[in-house]
Amino acid sequence: VNESEIELDVELTIKGKSEIVPLLIKVKRLAEELVQIQSELSFSRTAFEIGIGKWKNTSILKDEVKLSTNLFLFRD
Repeated sequence: VNESEIELDVELTIKGKSEIVPLLIKVKRLAEELVQIQSELSFSRTAFEIGIGKWKNTSILKDEVKLSTNLFLFRD
């Protein structure tokens, strides 16, 4: 299917804890032999108990974690 944007619900597991989070994937065909794939995933760091001691406070370090990727695939 020639989709350029896909949103999936994926299971993220960190430190033995699992949660379903949305994953947004964008696929762009830049040239005949070049494809760009961008993705973005957001989750709550407190839900996975990331950050201890003074880092646990969300006023110092925000709760939302955003992971972004930018991949380029070349045909070999």
